[in-house]
Amino acid sequence: MIFDTLDHLPQYLPEAVWEKLQPVIMRCGADLPVGKMPIDSSDIFADISVYETKFGQECRFETHTKYSDIQIILSGSEEIGLVPAEFLSAETGEETKKDVRFYKPAELSAAVSRAKLTLTAGCFALFFPQDAHCPQIAAAGEKTVVKKMVIKIDTDLLLGKK
Repeated sequence: MIFDTLDHLPQYLPEAVWEKLQPVIMRCGADLPVGKMPIDSSDIFADISVYETKFGQECRFETHTKYSDIQIILSGSEEIGLVPAEFLSAETGEETKKDVRFYKPAELSAAVSRAKLTLTAGCFALFFPQDAHCPQIAAAGEKTVVKKMVIKIDTDLLLGKK
């Protein structure tokens, strides 16, 4: 998992990936239309959504196998829970066609490594397949409306294997 400001995003990506993402990142703002945005065939695409954040117990941890996520808040803020996936039990036996595996509500012992971050406009979080993340949590316990762009990048492309 990587958490940083959008200004530093290029340093975490292969140059070829950044060249494809740069025009999209330069347009990042609350005025982007909701929906799917193709970027580079099926290797890179974005999904822009608007939703109300939830209280932590209403949210689920998830991971992805094929794609890594770059999550960018366009307006509002949310907390995202983080834990290595091996500390969780899968809720579903196999990942769905949407490349997502959900996990049973976490009952983590105090000895388990975990974190929570608050994501606001101007920052991003990059999640790899081993990073179980629990998005859409109400920051500071206050439900708010969030507009977020999630960029999906084929993990093999991101790691230079493709």
